[in-house]
Amino acid sequence: MAHLGRNLAREWVRQGINVNVIQPGYVQTEIAGDWFQTEGGAKQIAAFHRKRMMDITALDPLMLYFASDASAQVTGGVIDVDDGQSL
Repeated sequence: MAHLGRNLAREWVRQGINVNVIQPGYVQTEIAGDWFQTEGGAKQIAAFHRKRMMDITALDPLMLYFASDASAQVTGGVIDVDDGQSL
């Protein structure tokens, strides 16, 4: 997704379209909920540096930023929002 986002940003920048990518970590959702309730899922959470699941609302501030005029000069950005899960 990061490469796709950068390529689209490069392609659409002259049309004034900003393209940015948010790379989320594992979040608590109905789809993932069953897995993280199992023993294997609990072991995976225990392996995270902060030993917790990220709430899906953690993505809201960054999405609001990209949807606002405050990000008018930002394009081609790739930002990890994963509570340190990818470290």
